[in-house]
Amino acid sequence: MIEPSPLTTPRFSLMPLTEADFALYQSLYQCPSIQALIGICLPPAAILKAFNQTLRKVSQQWQNAMHWVIFDQQQTALGITALVGQDSVEVGTLLLPSAQNCGVAKEVMGCTIDYAFREFNKTKVFAYFWHQHIASLRLVQSLNFYVDQQTLHQSRPLPSWYCEKINKNRVSV
Repeated sequence: MIEPSPLTTPRFSLMPLTEADFALYQSLYQCPSIQALIGICLPPAAILKAFNQTLRKVSQQWQNAMHWVIFDQQQTALGITALVGQDSVEVGTLLLPSAQNCGVAKEVMGCTIDYAFREFNKTKVFAYFWHQHIASLRLVQSLNFYVDQQTLHQSRPLPSWYCEKINKNRVSV
């Protein structure tokens, strides 16, 4: 089993998700402004079940399910970021409203994407986001993702654009 690594950026530290992080996880999934952007509204029992499933996945195989809590320099939890998948991985970040629109997502996602490419030689990182969420569009464009704006993906909770970033430095194995 591969142990998760804490990650750092110039302004943030990312620590592996643990049982102690349930209150943050719950607050993210119960926040109406966040739920409006991701289209997932879970009742409290479902949030606990999802959290426990996430912890189980993380404990079974870190390389295919990595979740971190994002902390600022004062050790205040700001949100959660994750990489999930095998050869190509989905990246996602949920931030508390107080941490939105101030560069947290760009800095953190840039760090986790670099980590996936550098440490695990992933071929591709991808994400989905609600097609009306302009901040997410700008974010993935600033991180040099290719955004497919021709096809709306209806299989997601909200109609979504798909975007991807290819690892141009991948070493063949």
